[in-house]
Formats: sequence, C-alpha cells, structure tokens
Amino acid sequence: MKEIFKGSLPIKLKTKAMNICLAPTLTYGCQTWTLKKTHLNKIRTCQRALERSYMNIKLKDRINNITIRKKSKAMDIVRRIMTLKWRWAGHILRVTETRWLQSIIDWYPRDKKRRRGRPYKRWSDDLIEVAGILWTRLARDRACWSGLEEAFTAIGGPYD
Repeated sequence: MKEIFKGSLPIKLKTKAMNICLAPTLTYGCQTWTLKKTHLNKIRTCQRALERSYMNIKLKDRINNITIRKKSKAMDIVRRIMTLKWRWAGHILRVTETRWLQSIIDWYPRDKKRRRGRPYKRWSDDLIEVAGILWTRLARDRACWSGLEEAFTAIGGPYD
C-alpha cells in the first residue's frame, strides 16, 4: 500500500483505499472484543497516523485532528467498531435456532468467586451501559434495538 499512500494520487482515492483495505484489517473480529478505552485509543491513534501519513502531514506541523478528518473525510473506525458490535449482539439474540453463542451470553457462573480488585470488563458491559440490564429483551425487538444504536456508538466518544 506504500505506493498508493505515498504516491501522487488525490486524497479522495487514498481515503477510499484506507476505508476498503486497512479499516477491515483493523476491525477484523471486532464484534467479539471487549471494548476497553485503551484499545479504542490505540485504534484511534493508528487511524490518525495513517491519515497523517497519506496526507503527508508531520506531527510537528501541529495540525488539529479534526481538521485532518475534515480534509480526508475518512470513516471513523471506532464508531464503525461500535456499530458492528451493536448489530452483531442484536443479530445473535434474534436468531431462532439454538446456538452455543446464545447460551454463552446467558451463562452466569455461580460456582466461582471473582478475584479481588476491580472486576474485568465483560463483553456485555457496554451493551448494559446503554440498553440496561434487560438488554437481551430489547435486542429481540429489531426496531427498538436499531433505535438505540446511535446512543451506543456515541460511547466511543467524538474524534478528538
């Protein structure tokens, strides 16, 4: 991809190449991730570095990230990750067949104690934060679930 990004192609084509080739690579399997702020910040930083690279902007030029995003018009990868996770969670709970995924989501281990300290973040914690503790019931209603999608994608925060 170096020939494309470092070449003399217009920014529009470079952005298209990033959205088509590099964004899916960064987001592969993101539906199953436990979304922690550190991971989202690393992905956000990687995307910023890619945009600066193909626009030939150095860090010492001190150009704002929002300005760069307006010029490049690239999709926000963090927002895309949040959208994919939200849609996948709804899809899993609306499937009528009995699958092991649904039993894993509903599984609550009662025979073990959690270790001391701050508990690990679970996959469903992001969903519970937006939709509440009964998110599994809401996800089965497609219209209600898609209405809450925008609130969930805002958790990732604005591109700063």
